[in-house]
Amino acid sequence: ELDKYIIGQEDAKKAVLDHAGLNEADVKFYKAELDRERNGLVYEVEFDAGKYEYDYEVSAENGKVLKAKKEFRD
Repeated sequence: ELDKYIIGQEDAKKAVLDHAGLNEADVKFYKAELDRERNGLVYEVEFDAGKYEYDYEVSAENGKVLKAKKEFRD
């Protein structure tokens, strides 16, 4: 059951952009989806920016970044 306090997908994207220090013009989003984890609902957000690939998990309840990974793309 979805709680009314769950943040939207756009808020999740904003949270990861703020965390990465990027703006939307810098990135190419290719995945942002809601998923149920052990610790509740999270957005899994993946995108490319420059020569890097970013992989995030954002709490759907409060918009906090739970996991952030940045890898160099060949």
